Amino acid sequence: MSLGGPDDEGPDTPRAPRQPPLKYVRRPAWGAAPPRGRPRIDPEAARGVAVHYSAMNVDEERLHRNCAGRVRAIQRYHMETMGWLDIAYNHVFCRHGYVFVGRGFGARSAANGTKDSNDHYFAVCFLGDDTKGRADVTPEARRALAQLIQEYRRRYPKARQVRPHSDFFPTACPGEELRALIRRGRWSELARYS
Repeated sequence: MSLGGPDDEGPDTPRAPRQPPLKYVRRPAWGAAPPRGRPRIDPEAARGVAVHYSAMNVDEERLHRNCAGRVRAIQRYHMETMGWLDIAYNHVFCRHGYVFVGRGFGARSAANGTKDSNDHYFAVCFLGDDTKGRADVTPEARRALAQLIQEYRRRYPKARQVRPHSDFFPTACPGEELRALIRRGRWSELARYS
């Protein structure tokens, strides 16, 4: 795990203010398998970020040290079962407020459900579910998501939209809790105070 600093390739916008550092878990730290390729999104074509969830209660690990194993399991499923080049998401964030580097900034996602949405939207995924009557997305997870969205906007000034996966594909993803958070917006405020 490392805090802040350059993550991976992606344009930097010098005039944009830096946010508090994201708590990254880089690919070697979570034990990522090497990708079979890394197609890119044209920075000028990027429109925003699509928010997903893993939809698995078991992914909501009580101890952070167990989260890397869950991210490896998702990558293994995406590569071995689905035949994709890598984990489908650009980043995965956990309930403890850490951000796992998936495909990373600048890479084309495979998670959004359509060619057009993958060509124009980065994909971030909450490592967890949306269980009725329970707050699954912790304050730390909300802060990590908000900081991540702010970082995408800093790197890709035209990528302003934040949309639920369900906007692109008929699915319950990312659940009502995250959908309500997306509707509220206020990412700058959440990045500081969640």
